[in-house]
Amino acid sequence: MALRIRIAALAALTVFAVALHAAPASAAPATGSADPLLCEVTTTTNSWGNGFTVSVTITNTSDATITWRATLTLQGGTLSTAWGVTTTYANGRHIIVPERYGEFIAPKQSYRWGYNGTGQPAIPQVVCSSTTRP
Repeated sequence: MALRIRIAALAALTVFAVALHAAPASAAPATGSADPLLCEVTTTTNSWGNGFTVSVTITNTSDATITWRATLTLQGGTLSTAWGVTTTYANGRHIIVPERYGEFIAPKQSYRWGYNGTGQPAIPQVVCSSTTRP
């Protein structure tokens, strides 16, 4: 039930703002995506002292190729490194774009990426979109 509420809230915010909202900090594995018919997002968080690592797997659950983007808001912390993605910082959020080799995910395939930071761990908000690969 909580997952359905989270997905519905994320979808409504995406339509309203065309941008993603800040995710609550979490130390437990989490799942979520803007459209569960297109992708499943699974995160695993490991924390220590004042640092953390978040590993993210995006699995294409559809029959079409998808593309994806994400945002991340850290509360009182910093993003130190990321792999499999490039990040930029604007308006209090990290904008996460996949490396060229991870931009398109074929049907039933997955893409893994992640990041390290300081402060409280934060879960990214991911939006998957159906696409026709050029």
